[in-house]
Amino acid sequence: MGSRAHLMVDPDNNHENDTAPSSDGSIISSRPWVMDYVDVNGLGNRIGLPKDRFIEFIVKETVDNALDFMEKEAPRLIKKYGSFAPELKVIVTKESNYLRIRILNSDCETSGFTEQFIRSIFNFHESTGSKGNQYKVSKGWLGDALKAICGIPYALAHDGGNDDWNEPLIITSRNKQFRIKPVIDRAKKKLDADVEIVELSDQTSSFTEFEIRYPVVEGEEEIITKLSNLFLRFTLINLHIAFSIELPGMDRLDIPAVQTISEKWSNQISIWCYSEKDFEDLIINLQNEDMVAYSILKEFREGTNVSKEEASITIGELKNNKQEITRLYSILRNQPYVPKRKTLDLPFQIKKNARIEAFKKRIHQLGYDVIDMKYDVAQEYFISENKQIEYPFVFESAVIHTSNLKSNLLYIDGINSSIPYGHPFVNREKPFTWQKKGKLAI
Repeated sequence: MGSRAHLMVDPDNNHENDTAPSSDGSIISSRPWVMDYVDVNGLGNRIGLPKDRFIEFIVKETVDNALDFMEKEAPRLIKKYGSFAPELKVIVTKESNYLRIRILNSDCETSGFTEQFIRSIFNFHESTGSKGNQYKVSKGWLGDALKAICGIPYALAHDGGNDDWNEPLIITSRNKQFRIKPVIDRAKKKLDADVEIVELSDQTSSFTEFEIRYPVVEGEEEIITKLSNLFLRFTLINLHIAFSIELPGMDRLDIPAVQTISEKWSNQISIWCYSEKDFEDLIINLQNEDMVAYSILKEFREGTNVSKEEASITIGELKNNKQEITRLYSILRNQPYVPKRKTLDLPFQIKKNARIEAFKKRIHQLGYDVIDMKYDVAQEYFISENKQIEYPFVFESAVIHTSNLKSNLLYIDGINSSIPYGHPFVNREKPFTWQKKGKLAI
């Protein structure tokens, strides 16, 4: 059995369609920004990709979110059971008029999605996310990626002349299934979300699942090739994750993890990554105004020794008190017993020999023979010119010679174990640089 709810923007508070009359009688057109989510050109501007790469955005962002979730939850399960191997599964099948893309990740004995969270995320009239203004190791597009993922199939179908497209985005988390559809009125320029919630009484899966139905307007085989290349890249820079990949016309590929996640990994944010303006933005954009400021401060490494009495003000009150925001920022910056972290804390071991062996094992799992490998890693520390922002970073570089690579060169880069949309360390006006022992390192 299921229950349905319809998210509607308050029409009395919606002025997005207001149009000022022209003084010279010329025709003026307007479109509210919210319609970008179901328009090919609007989505292209919003996510910075042409429509033939929308499939990459959908898959990359869904995988990124799954990896972030598993990395966050894994240390708890390792402490509980002694070991835990997070796994990501991808199953792509051809249907009559679309590709069915299923991305499953270990649910880590918890529900990553609640009804309240789903309704918040898919309110197209508000920007909602769990990563904004949090400067720590994470992946994915910071913002409303799930709204874009929900809208892309409708935009592509409409662009291809199929206005009858009505396939949902389906999220299954433990005993609940959420079926989300955009409700589009193009004439009135309105967009809302229809969320159907289905209770699954017999649900026994230990995976959270995203199912995306992607309309195939043209180039089905090209899309499958893109997906294959994308997953190859993900497997090569996420050695601590097990993968299972099933694509049409290809044998299933099962890839065990070759590194383990550390049970000590906490991924806490640090106040040294924030300017005072950054910290203010974090506070201003918090959704729960009834929450006490102490609840936010304890998320920082430097908030460990802050007492509840020092931060008893609510977030709603704090948003209107810049002086108090400055005071709390100063408290975090001046904690005497919490030293700055000079090396980046990662979920996996970064020692040189361990990484070399892990890379070799993963490449062998993918069917390639390693003839030679050159690897190095830099663990460095950045300080901004105004001394307000400081943070550690890790830069890895590996050059691998194989005997059976189909192409002459396969170039892969990533940031925080995620595949970037461009090549940030190649296509730059200036090379990425930092200072090392008085010399310029590139």
